[in-house]
Amino acid sequence: MLQETGIDAEAHVAQMDLLSIRPGTLAIPGERQFFRTLSSDASPPPYVWGKVTFRRAQSHEDLSRVERGTHENYTACYNSKQQERLTRRAWSCAQLVITPIASVPQKAYSFCVEEGSMGTPSGMLAPKRASQPAQPAVHQSASQTEHPLPPSAALLQMMTGYWVSQGIYVAAKLGLADLLTEGPCSINELAAATQTQAGPLYRVMRALASVGIFEEGDAEWFTLTPLAQLLQSNTADSMRALAMMYAEEQYRAWGDILFSLQTGTPAFEHSFGTRYFDYLATHPEASQVFNAAMVGWTTQIVDAVVAAYDFASVSTIVDVGGGHGALLAAILTTSPATQGILFDQPHVVTSAEPFLRAAGIHDQCQGVGGDFFADIPAGADVYVLAQILHDWDDKHSMAILRQVRQAVPSHGKLLIIELVLPEGNEPFLGKWLDLHMLVMLGGRERTAAQYATLLRASGFESVRVIPTAAGQSIVEALPI
Repeated sequence: MLQETGIDAEAHVAQMDLLSIRPGTLAIPGERQFFRTLSSDASPPPYVWGKVTFRRAQSHEDLSRVERGTHENYTACYNSKQQERLTRRAWSCAQLVITPIASVPQKAYSFCVEEGSMGTPSGMLAPKRASQPAQPAVHQSASQTEHPLPPSAALLQMMTGYWVSQGIYVAAKLGLADLLTEGPCSINELAAATQTQAGPLYRVMRALASVGIFEEGDAEWFTLTPLAQLLQSNTADSMRALAMMYAEEQYRAWGDILFSLQTGTPAFEHSFGTRYFDYLATHPEASQVFNAAMVGWTTQIVDAVVAAYDFASVSTIVDVGGGHGALLAAILTTSPATQGILFDQPHVVTSAEPFLRAAGIHDQCQGVGGDFFADIPAGADVYVLAQILHDWDDKHSMAILRQVRQAVPSHGKLLIIELVLPEGNEPFLGKWLDLHMLVMLGGRERTAAQYATLLRASGFESVRVIPTAAGQSIVEALPI
């Protein structure tokens, strides 16, 4: 029989470093919440599917059944205050106990609460597997958390989700997070710097602060929050370009999604009269935003890919359609004996030169320009297709795979890095990205079985699917 155990958070909270906070899935009425791990292990915790119990004073409240992810930075709740301010507040501590149902090591987490009123914000991190239908990712007040929204209200918040995304777009486009880097600013200062009117800008900032993006202090002054920090420009994890990319031409294309359902062809082409990549070729500003967004997107997954797969024994690796080489740079940095080939369109390879030099792997990497539908450099040990095949339908994807098959030697491997769709009703970003690919390019996300079929038709055998902490998976295939 399993026994509930745990660690008194109050005795340990002062000794712990604050982890990166992400939105999560639990909420306690009337209390601010966030998690810190008490585990001293350097490795991420294993999957733990169990019962979560919140203990304060003499009461017990069974909150939820959750599955802990493999990465320590997954959190179950979110606090919108700036991280440095957390250490200056008097927090009362409680105890969180995870009782595993499976026979796996227990993990204890501290759970700090502050009396107040804040619920879960927009963008909740859903469990990897859900025992009941997923709840909408909405911002709720303490009273709403205490009394769940009726279906009509929950659906209404989903229907108006674009209000939030367009608010984030405005903040990114105006560079508001950059203006707050040095500290709080008044709304008048922000309006003057962005050449906007203070009244309307305040209304945007107030709305964003209500979902944890920025924080309003006294007299209409605003500061950064962890979410707002991701909208800064010159940071390694910047998502500013992504926010702009999703909310400009791509947002307009989604307004024509019905056309894609009626015809099976990209709504973007119907709205703009040309294919997306052809549009970028003739619109330099949009192309610059796209390239920056892809660097930001790739930056979020490279560490997870390198951590999940052992590249140390690889002699030569070809990153097919590798863009500016962010993934290849991460692989080569951790595998100094490996040589890399960055293969992409000639103008992309040329623009990647400064990045490769800055990454310190220029002597370890060769840039080759070409067309992956026509000819791919031959003879390497490993070929990587990272977020390439989802741009294309099955016919074009097989054409790319057959070119790789001609290039890969008998001892070689192919690694496909994509969001592999789970079966069933499990909430998963890839299911929405799948629609995005339909709207924009006519491409698609795929299940593991669909990748296996696609690979077999192209001369490969899928041997395993390796999940990563970032959500993407590595589909490893061998030539047959």
